[in-house]
Amino acid sequence: MLKTIYAWMWQTFPCEVLTWGNSSAPCPSTSQLGEVLEQQVAWAFKRDPLFHSCFRHGCFLSIKKESPVSAVASMVASWETLLLLLANLVWGAIAARPCSGSGSGSGMASDVSYCLSWRVAVEANNAQAWRTVPAQCTRYVEDYMLGGQYNRDLDTAIDQVFVYLNGTLAADDGMDAWILDVDDTCLSNLLYYKDKHFGGDPYDPLAFKSWAQKGVCPAIPAVLQLYKRLIEKGFKVFLLTGRDEVVFSSSTSQNLHAQGFTGHERLILRNQAYRGQGAAVFKSAIRKQLVSEGYRIRGNIGDQWSDLSGDCIGNRLFKLPNPIAGLHNPLVLNK
Repeated sequence: MLKTIYAWMWQTFPCEVLTWGNSSAPCPSTSQLGEVLEQQVAWAFKRDPLFHSCFRHGCFLSIKKESPVSAVASMVASWETLLLLLANLVWGAIAARPCSGSGSGSGMASDVSYCLSWRVAVEANNAQAWRTVPAQCTRYVEDYMLGGQYNRDLDTAIDQVFVYLNGTLAADDGMDAWILDVDDTCLSNLLYYKDKHFGGDPYDPLAFKSWAQKGVCPAIPAVLQLYKRLIEKGFKVFLLTGRDEVVFSSSTSQNLHAQGFTGHERLILRNQAYRGQGAAVFKSAIRKQLVSEGYRIRGNIGDQWSDLSGDCIGNRLFKLPNPIAGLHNPLVLNK
C-alpha cells in the first residue's frame, strides 16, 4: 500500500529533482521506488516526527484487552494514522520544495510567513471566533500537524509539566488534584481533522459526533506518560470534557480505557444542566464544585483557552499546542 501511495504521487507530481532533508537526487524510476521509500523513512526517523514518537512510545501497539470489534477498529485507526503520516512525508519531499524551474518560491515564503503568524495568534488566543483556517494556510497546518513540529511543541510543553511536577508532592490526605481535558489533550482527533482538511472545512457537529462515538481516538503518547506519572505520585486526576454525557459517556470511557487512561478519580462530561453553555462556563463551574468538595487543583492541562479560564483554574496552567482547536465550534460549545 505504501508503494502504491508513493507511485500515485510520483505520477501526479512529476519533477526532475527529488529533495528531502539536506539530501537530493534525480527523480527515480518506478523500479527504484522501494529504495527511495526506505531513504524517506530513514530520514523521517532522524527528524523524529510524530510517527517516530508514536513508535517510540508504543501508541501504534496500544491495543489492550477489549472486544474483537473495538480492537480491530483501534488497529485500523492506528495504521491509518501511520499511513497518513508517511504519505505526508512523501508529499513533502516532492512538493515542499519547488522542482527545477518552478519559480514560485517567493509566493510560498509569503504564505508560510503569514500562516506562521496566524497560528501564533490562534495559540495566543488573539484570533477568536474564526470558522475555518485561512485557505492559503490549510497545507501549512497539515505540514505542522504531521511533519514533526506539532509533536516537538507538544513534547516541549509536557517537558515543562514534568519540571513543575517533579518539584511537587501530593499531600497524604488525597485531596491534591490535576485536571486534564480529553479531546486533543488525552486523545488525538488527527484523523478527524484529516477528513476536514485540517481546518479548511467549517465545524460539522454531526461528523464530529460520528467520529467521537466510534471510540477509536489514539492516545497522545506524551500526555499518557504524564498521566501515568500523576497517578503514581498519588494525585487525583479528573478528566473534564465538554462532550455530552448522554451521547458520549460510553464511547469516551471505553476509548480512554482502551488507550491506557485508567485509574483516574472521575471522568466528567457535560450533563443536561450545562447544555447550551460555553466550555469555559461549564468547566469553570465543575472546577469550582471540586474545590468546594475540598480538592486542591495543583495543575490544569488543556489545548484550548476555554479549558483554562474562569474560576478555580489551579496553581499552574499548561496550554498544549493545537492550531485548529477552534474548529470544534465557533462558540467552543462541544469541547
